[in-house]
Amino acid sequence: LGAVAGATGLLETATRILGRLRKAYARQKGLADILDRHDCELKSLKTIIEIIDDEDVLQTATVTLELNRLKAVERKLVELLRKLDTGSQTAVKQYAHQLVHGSSEEKKLSAIMAELCHVKTTLLLRIQVASVGVMRRVGNIVLANADDIKRIDSFLREQLGEGMGLKIAQLLTGKQPSINAILVGDGTVPLTLTELASINSDEDDTDSNASTLLDSTDANPSTQGKVQPDRKTERIILRNATRDQAVMLNGPIGKDLWVDIARLEVVDNTASGDSMMFNYATSMEVFKTLVALQTNRLTGGTGREG
Repeated sequence: LGAVAGATGLLETATRILGRLRKAYARQKGLADILDRHDCELKSLKTIIEIIDDEDVLQTATVTLELNRLKAVERKLVELLRKLDTGSQTAVKQYAHQLVHGSSEEKKLSAIMAELCHVKTTLLLRIQVASVGVMRRVGNIVLANADDIKRIDSFLREQLGEGMGLKIAQLLTGKQPSINAILVGDGTVPLTLTELASINSDEDDTDSNASTLLDSTDANPSTQGKVQPDRKTERIILRNATRDQAVMLNGPIGKDLWVDIARLEVVDNTASGDSMMFNYATSMEVFKTLVALQTNRLTGGTGREG
């Protein structure tokens, strides 16, 4: 809770200062556009933090760690924005010129926002792999509350977009209710420890290709160990756009959870500027490398575009 409150407080401060700057520089067309884009990024972050604040189950140790990293970057952003937020008209004109035409101040702001986007992306990944709904372990089986998982997964996708739901929700596909669910109606489904571990795994697990279709405690013994008939699953990634230093994830990071879908269509998606868009499964190693190269390039390092 402390991490959430701290990140929220700094974000609200940054948003207020940015709002004043947008008003002060409203007539500076180029600068107004820059500040508008940064404002949209801060609003997106605010939505994510509010979701974490609303859902206690998302306040995991790894999410808290990223929130603390986020606070450190937000402090740098607030410090720079306060420097730009001055009543001096001379300073206003000076900073406006620097931010529009490129200078050390413009590079600082771009670098901080790029770092903020990097932490935001990692934070989203931490949220996605949270073990939401996991209730208790019975032998090598874990019982998970399907209703809670589906509710939060739906909420995340509604607020953050398709592809941003819980990874554990993808394990529910084809699952039969647990015996507990049948007997006492607790809404649970069984997951194996291997399945649960696969959420955080970057490596392919050949034994789990059909793991979401298996149920060690299936109420119907005749279906145990058998793969259910293929379901026609389609996914369409349509008309997405990114710009500036944004990073958009339209596919899973780590294990390729789409390998068995019947049809995948990627149409009319655009990534411009220094942004990146991932429209298919990507390993964590490749993802981190590309984001690091982007950050290095924007901060004036020696990294090159990948």
